[in-house]
Amino acid sequence: MRKLGPYKLLLAFGLSVVFTTATVAASDDLDIKNQVELLLAGELPIDEVDDPRVWQMLIGGDIIGNGGGVVEVRFHQVYRTLPQLLRSCLILPQCQLSRDQKALLLEILNVAKDNLDLPYKLIFLDSRSAPRFFDQAPERVVRSARTGFRPELPVFINRDHLYLAGLPAMETPNILALLIHELGHQTGLLSHSELDELGGLVGQFFANGIYHVDRLFDGLTMEWQVVNFTQPEQWPELWWSWGEHSQFLSQGLRNAAKCNDSHHRPIGGQLSNLYWKRDSNNRDVRVVRMGAWLKVFCQDENSVVWDEEHDLQIDIYVTSERVGSRDYEAKFRFR
Repeated sequence: MRKLGPYKLLLAFGLSVVFTTATVAASDDLDIKNQVELLLAGELPIDEVDDPRVWQMLIGGDIIGNGGGVVEVRFHQVYRTLPQLLRSCLILPQCQLSRDQKALLLEILNVAKDNLDLPYKLIFLDSRSAPRFFDQAPERVVRSARTGFRPELPVFINRDHLYLAGLPAMETPNILALLIHELGHQTGLLSHSELDELGGLVGQFFANGIYHVDRLFDGLTMEWQVVNFTQPEQWPELWWSWGEHSQFLSQGLRNAAKCNDSHHRPIGGQLSNLYWKRDSNNRDVRVVRMGAWLKVFCQDENSVVWDEEHDLQIDIYVTSERVGSRDYEAKFRFR
């Protein structure tokens, strides 16, 4: 039997019921801000926060900044692909999970799916904004991440652990293992050792199929990242990021892929050997080019699966104005 995390009830009382609506709202806002300050000071347990406005205030930048560097972007992208990654691990014997580990991973998968649309599912803090938040008794160990013991809570990431001498200190398998650990706590499990082992196994399973390349572009890091699956009927997860902007290209790859024989149907693929190609300029548009090798799995009329090797080029048309979260045009070219 697993021991569940502690739950407590937090009650907040207004100063007077005869105040106007506006005054009560102002008092409400003050209470939210007080909760944020107590939380960051390490004096309010995460599980005692029941009002999502606390998390909204944190990601809104009223208390801290939540800028997106390359590692922060990796966290968001790995979280978004978690359901597919975990489902793949659950059905493949190569993941080498015990029956109990599979049951736990299924619980974590359900939590990840429930949390996926939460705007505050990831919150990044550092020692300046929250000096005691990751330094918790009794171990007095500064943690890389924290969360609570129920779903629909944020995972707090220690930004001080993301970079070393300005360079990324966490790769995608490490991020995957860390998110599995924290979402495992959200199932109610307290054991760090069980979750460390599970996260390590899943991270290692995907490590050989993960590729990335990065470069500086207009002073900001630009990165391409690929996560391959071992099943021939699955397509890789593919995304690129530039500064705070990130964009998934997996669907575009699936739509553009083709087989040499027009009677064969592409059902999956794997990407490898990512590399940068020479950019080109056209007035206010710069074309960023990436090349890769693409193995396409093609199914014929008799359901026999063949594999074909193709050269892939992806062109991203970057306008002179940075357009926030809007996706840039992407074109796929096969040879």
